[in-house]
Amino acid sequence: DDVFERQNQTLFSLEQSEYNQTQLVQDEMNQNEKEVPEINLKPDIDAVGNPDEKGYEWVTSEDGKNWYRAQDSKDDWVEFSN
Repeated sequence: DDVFERQNQTLFSLEQSEYNQTQLVQDEMNQNEKEVPEINLKPDIDAVGNPDEKGYEWVTSEDGKNWYRAQDSKDDWVEFSN
């Protein structure tokens, strides 16, 4: 600032840069990306499932995944994969 004031020049009077800095900004943003934590939609341990004839109970989580465990066990739910 002091240099410009002594020369009686404003910042606007300086020569405009023709250099495109978009890539520099994008590179910096990519280096500082935050990791999004995975949301666990596992059913609560106290959730009551629908029993089947084989001794398991079943629950469907909000994201549409099916979970099972031994009926009335209060064990952790296990995701069903077919």
